[in-house]
Amino acid sequence: MPLSVLNFASFIPVSGLPQENDISIKIYADLKSRYGVESEFYKPVPHIPSWMGKLTPELKKRQRIFSSNTYRDVKYGIKVNFPRFNMPFQNKLSIQSHKLAKLDYLLYGRQIEKSMEGNVPDLLHGHALFPDGYIVYRLSKKFDIPYILTVRGGYTDRYITPTGKTVMASASYITTPSYRLYDALSSHYSHKLNLLPHGLDDEWFESLPKKMEQGKLRLVTVSRLLAMKNIQTVIQALPVLRAKGYDVIYHIIGDGDYERGLKQLAADLGVQDAVLFHGFRDASYIRQIYKETDVFVMLSYPETFGRVYFEAAAQGLYVIGVKDTGAHGYLTDEEGNFINIDKNQLVSVLTDLTPEIFALKTKKSKEKMLRFKNDFIIEKYYRIIQNIKSASI
Repeated sequence: MPLSVLNFASFIPVSGLPQENDISIKIYADLKSRYGVESEFYKPVPHIPSWMGKLTPELKKRQRIFSSNTYRDVKYGIKVNFPRFNMPFQNKLSIQSHKLAKLDYLLYGRQIEKSMEGNVPDLLHGHALFPDGYIVYRLSKKFDIPYILTVRGGYTDRYITPTGKTVMASASYITTPSYRLYDALSSHYSHKLNLLPHGLDDEWFESLPKKMEQGKLRLVTVSRLLAMKNIQTVIQALPVLRAKGYDVIYHIIGDGDYERGLKQLAADLGVQDAVLFHGFRDASYIRQIYKETDVFVMLSYPETFGRVYFEAAAQGLYVIGVKDTGAHGYLTDEEGNFINIDKNQLVSVLTDLTPEIFALKTKKSKEKMLRFKNDFIIEKYYRIIQNIKSASI
């Protein structure tokens, strides 16, 4: 019999809703194709009464989507269930609050337990501390099933609450893609804590070295267009770079609520001709833009991991990020630059970048990226699953 894993993931993509990271579902799609691991997902969603769906078109849309009992992820075909686990608009609060997660389970946990009766998996996997981790902790106790816990984001008070400590202590394994979280948690959970980055598929690895031309800067950012991504700081650096004589073009790939403000900022600074907005694009389009650019810059804070940094590094781009978040730790100033969110620091880094420094650092970063090949990462996940299964027999 193949191993079966039931996943709880608050943040996974759903067709018709704002774009979210697909890494959790992709991991299990790869585990299925390589090792035959069976899986399905539960995405805790708001309980939206019928009358509330009449209030706004957005609520009506969510009510329709979440009423489906047969949803499958459009990219990987994995089944996704939508347990009503909280009140409308509460989901993001539940991510942060152990108290809300406990209340939600008291109100709605029985429906999840009932859905599992007669269909108990080998293993549970919670993809965030709250509410996902708390759900799998409760289900683990009821059905006597071990669980993996994946934690993301910054180190906050939720990790030292009594409930947070219990959820982590009861997990068979804890994984995190975050270098910062790994450092913060390792003193307490080193025996079962695994630093597992997001894997890169083979098509991201570019064999030919890139060459940078002195005096030209071809910059690119790939992200949601949100204030926390600090794309505005990069745009603010452009007129300074131009004044210093640089021929600079900045490509922005992604969409989001901040797009209008960023376009207005570029116009106000007189650099709208240097800023190219591409909108949301697929991987093949992104790789084509990478062939036309030299420097990947994303001053996002906070950032759990930031797979785009590593995809860009594997393509041979020079990477600039923020200190003590995201890619920093996996990559260092030996392979790129990690700075404060500061226009002047960014200008300094870019004006100090010579073709020789570019060639040296991008060679080192591409070599380091070989450790991030997806096959290696998926094999590590499979070993964890096998170890848990063996220990539970």
